[in-house]
Amino acid sequence: MPSLLSMPVRAALIQRVERVRPDATRLWGTLDAHRMLCHLAESLRVTFGEVRLNVTDGWMNRWYGRMFVIDAPFAWPRGKIQGPPEVLPATSEHEFLWDRNRVVEYLFRFHTGTHQSWGVHPLLGKLSPQQWARFTWRHCDHHLRQFDA
Repeated sequence: MPSLLSMPVRAALIQRVERVRPDATRLWGTLDAHRMLCHLAESLRVTFGEVRLNVTDGWMNRWYGRMFVIDAPFAWPRGKIQGPPEVLPATSEHEFLWDRNRVVEYLFRFHTGTHQSWGVHPLLGKLSPQQWARFTWRHCDHHLRQFDA
């Protein structure tokens, strides 16, 4: 599974983020390109512990749930799972380019490696830096494919 702790993987994902345009057409779901970038940025704030959300207790925050979500060899279902409302902002007070650059800046933070603060995922619970790096790649890849980027 690709990991954002790998520089080539991180660089390729950042290039894909930079290809997203404000008028990009979604292939599924309800987010437009700008809201998708805001969603990724808010999710990355959770990744690095800048935002703390309540953790729900359930099968997903057990080892087998994390394995299923993070490392399963198949794509996530399209348009079937919705994140917590705290990471689904309705609008942004910023311009598209500002929000896109914010996502890129957060992705660059993975270059620090494991030596930084990590948050707790609201569904998956406490993750190791390696799990965060794989999960975040997977989450970003899912939404970038949503906009053919």
